[in-house]
Amino acid sequence: MKIKNIFFDFDGVIVDSNEIKSQAFYKLFESYNVTIAKKVLAHHENNIGMSRIDKFRFYLDNYIDDKRFSIKILNKKFSKLVVKNVIEAKFITGAKKFLDENYKFLNFFLCTSTPQEEIEIILKKKNIDHYFKKIYGSPLEKNKQITYILKEFKIKNQESIFIGDSINDYKSSKSCDIKFILMMNKFNDSFFKKYDVERIKNYKELHNLLFKND
Repeated sequence: MKIKNIFFDFDGVIVDSNEIKSQAFYKLFESYNVTIAKKVLAHHENNIGMSRIDKFRFYLDNYIDDKRFSIKILNKKFSKLVVKNVIEAKFITGAKKFLDENYKFLNFFLCTSTPQEEIEIILKKKNIDHYFKKIYGSPLEKNKQITYILKEFKIKNQESIFIGDSINDYKSSKSCDIKFILMMNKFNDSFFKKYDVERIKNYKELHNLLFKND
């Protein structure tokens, strides 16, 4: 059966922005305590796909005992560090072309852990918001984002794929019975060694995978 629906993660899948987020997590805590900043960075890179709010909550519970910090303050500072840079970040090779050439006859959906308001701004500034029939960000968990889309658009699971780059993406797609395809990068190779998943490095490979029998 042909694929009719594609669910995309954003960072590391459509835009090459994982490094931007890593640097932001480090910078956010560097002036406070370099040791803690390194622990935050390690935790973040081991938990790509986890929402930043959940990460901030974890850091405040486990690393930081300082009333000057709060989830709201951290989130505001983080947004200032990343939004402009993500808007200016390069697309994953072939992503823009793939979206532009296929959005009229494939259904595209975006499911990300980036906050809803922030991802809408980024997509609009990058002029790619119109490619997606639905855009979901946090605080809604990714598996719920997928579930809501499946129901709203009456989508058949077997006609759908999820393209992600994290264990969270993998688990979310599997919990919704959607085929997962891994967009490979330096952040995820070691995490997926024990997983039997289809892998791609760019959108030319995705195109060949989807249309190889056409």
